[in-house]
Amino acid sequence: MADVNMLIAELHASIHQPKRELGLTFFHLVYEVEHALDHDQGYAEKANGTLTLIWQDKSVSSIRFTDPALLTTDGLPLDTWRQLRYFQPELHRSLLQTEQTSDIPSVPLVDPAIKTIVDCGPRPLLAADFSWRLSYTTRTVVDSLWLYREEQRTAAILQASNPAVPVSWTSSRLPTSTEIKYLSAEHAWYLEQLPAATEGDVLVPAQSAVLLAPDALRSILRPCWHARLLPADFCLSSIHRQASAEKMFRDWLRRERTAVFIPELTVIPAAGANEPHLVAARAYVFGQGRLRRYGTAMLSLSGHELVCSLAPITIRKIGWNGNGVLCTLWQSNLT
Repeated sequence: MADVNMLIAELHASIHQPKRELGLTFFHLVYEVEHALDHDQGYAEKANGTLTLIWQDKSVSSIRFTDPALLTTDGLPLDTWRQLRYFQPELHRSLLQTEQTSDIPSVPLVDPAIKTIVDCGPRPLLAADFSWRLSYTTRTVVDSLWLYREEQRTAAILQASNPAVPVSWTSSRLPTSTEIKYLSAEHAWYLEQLPAATEGDVLVPAQSAVLLAPDALRSILRPCWHARLLPADFCLSSIHRQASAEKMFRDWLRRERTAVFIPELTVIPAAGANEPHLVAARAYVFGQGRLRRYGTAMLSLSGHELVCSLAPITIRKIGWNGNGVLCTLWQSNLT
């Protein structure tokens, strides 16, 4: 953090220096350092940041960097950064308005055990047949109005080594021994089911209940939101708040005559103004709680149609970072 503090001190000094033509009037820095321990690749550290500058004529320069050497350069390359400036009134206003609410405290998402393992070891004894990655990230947010906020978060990710098994763990904490036993049992259950199931392209049967895992839902909502393809009043958190029921994954699976589970979705950009294509690398079709078929599925529906198909029922599952959501995708073609 010494290098970051040096950069911050030089930026503050530039703000308070006598103004030359197109002098610096405001800066906003976001800097992240991640320390990670991977079961296969070992320890790694990486840094990235975004520095936003506002000049006297209200023009803006945005500098993204992944090379920490920027922080150890003697003197700031203001002339170089000044050549990158552009005019964007909305960004100028939003940066200054953000500082009025920047003192809102953030919620800590830190598991001290993860930090200890990443820094000192020993390697964790997690579920067999799973790959894992542990990390902690320090995020520093600072600006020339004397905002200084430092946040830390940890992450634990476990993924079944067999790509056909949709069992994983994503959380800010390590799983408990009970949760590890559940993940191992579910992993064994899928290995038992897969040989009897048919592998191939998936066509979702009519009137089937379709479950989108949290990662699948987020992967389509982000690009559709930025492209303004969703309803203006849409809010994912409101779906969870307004849910009429919450069910556990295994209970839901047993009670549905035909159920489809989509753990992940890939968004493929479309040409021109067309909406992106949605591809499920793995979709799982169950009949009365037994796996019948699994494989790739192409969804021929828009982000707006997907949102309109969401049902007020959420599904909870050990290992998920959030709840899954049921939807009525069978009303659209899935081939």
